[in-house]
Amino acid sequence: MELPNIARTKQEEKESFRIIEEALGKDFILRKQNESDDYGIDAEIELIHDGYATGKIIKIQVKSSLDLEIRKKDSVPTVSGIKQSTLNYWIATSDYAHVVIFAVDLTHKDIYITYPIFLQATQLIDGSTQTKTIEFQKRKLFAPELGKVLRLFLLFPHPKEELKQYQQLQRDIKRYINLWGEIHWYDLQCQFDWETMESFVELFETTLFMERFLCKGKPPKYLLDKKTPVGDLIWTKSFWKSLQDSDYPNLFAREPFSYLISILLERMNSYRDNVLSARFYWARNNRAFLRSVFQMPFFNEIPKERKAIIDFCEKSEEFFDTAKTKGDEVFYSYIQSLKQSSNGEKKQ
Repeated sequence: MELPNIARTKQEEKESFRIIEEALGKDFILRKQNESDDYGIDAEIELIHDGYATGKIIKIQVKSSLDLEIRKKDSVPTVSGIKQSTLNYWIATSDYAHVVIFAVDLTHKDIYITYPIFLQATQLIDGSTQTKTIEFQKRKLFAPELGKVLRLFLLFPHPKEELKQYQQLQRDIKRYINLWGEIHWYDLQCQFDWETMESFVELFETTLFMERFLCKGKPPKYLLDKKTPVGDLIWTKSFWKSLQDSDYPNLFAREPFSYLISILLERMNSYRDNVLSARFYWARNNRAFLRSVFQMPFFNEIPKERKAIIDFCEKSEEFFDTAKTKGDEVFYSYIQSLKQSSNGEKKQ
């Protein structure tokens, strides 16, 4: 007797979703997308809190074990053959929801995921017709680790929000560096500029929230005096207010402020690198922003000692001017190379 044949890929897809749904547990809802509407997104995952839908959603695409390869040189799981049109779709979707790619090893029931794909996708876009290879985190995720990681992703700002935060930093960074210099230069008993300090500390509620959440590095124990809060409170306004009201505000502020501003400068370095590694995408989508990133300096040697800090802050204006001039040169050279490449393709 002849019976309907179920395609192997459909069976694998169904099993992949079952494994993912089981690993998510009760704190998430998995909604599969209509097959006719599948242009690069297979489903969405929504966080549930106390039995209520939260509207906090991650879009996902699921790859099967047939697609998954473990790269020999570094043991990184990869999936090849990704069309650039699919990368563009993931990038566009990331405007309102993070996109995460799943790969499921059906034999061992292992789940691999990418970080939110926007950054990796923008770095792979090059305008050619070549397909690309995406990379996954090395670690395999099971319940309850999968849910914990997805909760963390939901805390990440969306790309448009992150872009606005970086642009604000571009405008404010000189203020923060000047404050750093003043704290180290002025007398120990002088009060620091509270308005600038308040703005700086607020970064750890927004732009630098993940650095605070992950406790990047271990905040040193500032043994200031018995009445001054110390340790993890360095992220808070109350900590800095207590220093402002102390007998020696600048003295007590020097070490903790140096620690926090180094995190900020490293964050700016990281974001600058991420944008420049995706320069083709940004040149086509936001050229003015790309130019502004080229113009920003790279803080490759963040001073630690007081004399070096004062020297760095005094010369910061010259440092920024030099970076802007050099950045413009590199930017225009890159744009010219794009134009020449485009003209060459048209002639062919």
